[in-house]
This record gives sequence, structure tokens and C-alpha cells, in this order.
Amino acid sequence: MEGELVARPESGNGAVGAEAGTELIPPPAADATDVGEVDARAGDAPEISAVDEAVRAEYRERFALVMTNWGLQRMVARVWAALIVTDSPTMTMPELGETLQASAGAISGAVKTLTSIGLVERVPAPGSRRDHYRIADNGWYTAMLEKNQQLIQGMIDLSGDGVEKVGRDSVAGHRLAEMHDFYSFISAEVPTLLSHWEKARDARRAAREETA
Repeated sequence: MEGELVARPESGNGAVGAEAGTELIPPPAADATDVGEVDARAGDAPEISAVDEAVRAEYRERFALVMTNWGLQRMVARVWAALIVTDSPTMTMPELGETLQASAGAISGAVKTLTSIGLVERVPAPGSRRDHYRIADNGWYTAMLEKNQQLIQGMIDLSGDGVEKVGRDSVAGHRLAEMHDFYSFISAEVPTLLSHWEKARDARRAAREETA
């Protein structure tokens, strides 16, 4: 059960995630395979207070709850939230298990789900024996848009079929026709909206790099 590190036969303890990308990242200092390096760096690392960790944990669980209400499975939402909220560039599955106090099986299954839908990606870490995971760049909104587009298209098809069934000139037909027109309008506008967002995002990133 959540709240305790236990070994139990949950889904997917084998290989997980999408194919590793080509970008190389330095192994995090917390990797258990680099104990000597961790000790050497310990004096340079800023300490995070218990209050900071408590605030981070509270926000992480609140974030996961909202995502659960949107349809994600609870553990999938918690792992995604943990990867979003962490200050580390990546996390390993043992780190996720320790952070969320969840079993290896639960973490493995959640990571597999997140990589399969493009919200999380696996990246190589030279010198580390463990797989490292991070939030996929642009993955969160791409996945959300794809899911919403499926819902929108479903409503277009459903309302269009309804118009044919009840008749366009009937009271019900008028309602369904307006529903069909609304979702068709939204569907047509999404690519333009996405293009505007990407331009604004790139401009903000460029501004941050100039001031860095």
C-alpha cells in the first residue's frame, strides 16, 4: 500500500519506456552507483529544509489529484507530478519510489504508461547503471492536445450523426447542429492556437537565455 516501500507483484518490472534519446546528461549526485562522487560533492550541495520538502510534497500530491480528476490513474499522476516538481534534471525509478513511498512495481508500471503516451522520456546518464527519466519536452501539452482532439472529433461525429437521426429542422436537430458547428470550429482553430503558443514559448525561452 502507498506510504510503505514494499515488494509486491504489480505490473511491469521489466523493461520500460520508449527508446532512449541521444542527448547525454550527467548522472545526478543522488545515484547510488556513484557513492564516492556523492560524498565528494556533499559539501557543495545546498541543503533543502524539511519545510521546503513538506511544501513540495503537498503541492506534488495536489497536482497529482488534479491530474487524477482529469482521468490519469493515481500512481501515474503521482509519478508525473514528482518528475515535474523535482529540481533534479532527471530521476531514477528507485528515487521515484523513495520520493513517493511506493513499491517498485507501482513505479515501473506508472513510468511505462507515461513513456508510452509521450509525457516522460528515458535518457542515458554516462557512469550510471540506472535508467533516468524526465518530463518530455513539449510532451505534456502535445499529449493533452491529442487526447482533447480525440474527444472533440468524437463529439463532431456524434452530433453530426444526431442531426441526421432527428432531422436538421427539428428542435433537437438545431441543438445538435450548433454542437456540431462549435466542436468543428474548435477543431479547426487548435492548430493555429498551438502555433501561436509555440512562437510565444520560443520567444520567452530566447529572452531567458539572453539574461542568463
